[in-house]
Formats: sequence, structure tokens, C-alpha cells
Amino acid sequence: MNTSQRDEWVQELGLLFLQVRSSLALLWMHGLPKLLNYSAQLPVIKDPFHLGANVTLTQAFNVRFAGALRYA
Repeated sequence: MNTSQRDEWVQELGLLFLQVRSSLALLWMHGLPKLLNYSAQLPVIKDPFHLGANVTLTQAFNVRFAGALRYA
């Protein structure tokens, strides 16, 4: 493996690390607390579309989880 190929491989590995790390951080900071404290979040979540707190919180979690997967 020459220097150019090795540099390219190191750069790709670094980008992979950053993508996986940012995905896990997003899920850990925003998605996981909502999932673990689901019943505690129900009374405090805002319901702008009047779908019900349960549906709104489920959608909020799904958006956070999908966002984390998008970065991965």
C-alpha cells in the first residue's frame, strides 16, 4: 500500500468514526432520554397538531432515531 492509498484509507476511517460517533451522540442525548422516560415526558410534551401526547411523543422519538440513523 503506497502513501496515497494509506492516506485515503485513514481519511475514510476518520470520517466513519465521526459519523458513527455523532449518530450515537444524537441518539444518546435526544432519543434515549425520551424513550427511557416515556411516561414522564407525556404530560410535558407540547402537542401543536392536537394528535394526542402519545402520538406526538412517539413521533418525536422516531424523528430523533431516524436522524441518528441518517448520520450513520
